[in-house]
Amino acid sequence: FLPSSNANLSPSHGFSVVKWDCATGNFSFGHEIGHNLRCQHDRATAECPAGCCGQDCFNFGFQDPDEQFRTILSYDCAGGCVRIQMYSNTIKEYNGRKVGDDDNNNARHIGDTFHI
Repeated sequence: FLPSSNANLSPSHGFSVVKWDCATGNFSFGHEIGHNLRCQHDRATAECPAGCCGQDCFNFGFQDPDEQFRTILSYDCAGGCVRIQMYSNTIKEYNGRKVGDDDNNNARHIGDTFHI
């Protein structure tokens, strides 16, 4: 859920709801926390195949092109792929493969937006 731009927002009102049996096994807790930090799903799910969509130019989850894995904000790949416990970024790797690129980098968005 992303509120409208005229919503009266306060950090003290932020929350996530996750079904208890999905919270850790499917990493849904981290997925929903990512939404609280205004992270977007993968480009296919967001219907933004390339470039910028609205204000988001790189704030997307990542699906491995060979469908070996997907990052925590991504929905499943067309042929199915394992969800890993990482936000998309350009530094980390999973089984020797990058977990993001310049166009799919939720971690950069979090770092640029929030001083955590």
